[in-house]
Amino acid sequence: MELVFGLDVICRSTDMPMAVKGAVKKSNGVYYIYINNRLCEEEQALAVAHEIDHIVSGDLETDYSAAQVEKYNHYMEANKNE
Repeated sequence: MELVFGLDVICRSTDMPMAVKGAVKKSNGVYYIYINNRLCEEEQALAVAHEIDHIVSGDLETDYSAAQVEKYNHYMEANKNE
């Protein structure tokens, strides 16, 4: 499915631990978004938007781990008005 700025994105719902809302990976130029199927529809939509933000922000193009990217993004969000 074509979704964002002409990028190829495939979104799938799958079993995940409740601590994980979603994940995204890139393979052969295609982005795969995996969303926790235990979440309600609203939380799933928010998780998809969050993963799309990672794609648009270029987070998958860095050498940083997912944990490092999340930590940095949360820090930036918390300090955006300072």
